[in-house]
Amino acid sequence: MSGVLSEGPGSLREACCKKEPLWIVCEISGTIHLSSYLNVSSHKTIDGRCQHIKLSGKRFMVKGT
Repeated sequence: MSGVLSEGPGSLREACCKKEPLWIVCEISGTIHLSSYLNVSSHKTIDGRCQHIKLSGKRFMVKGT
């Protein structure tokens, strides 16, 4: 994840919507404003080590756990 935009290339949403297992590394700190619900498919790891990430707006839901 290389940006704090809710959608588009390098966004959390783009990474979470992929079907394959994925380790999502947060390369930046910041607030991600979710304008719509974010469904996270199973087998995703969101790695925010050494970053300060805040989600605001809508919620995210984990599917397939």
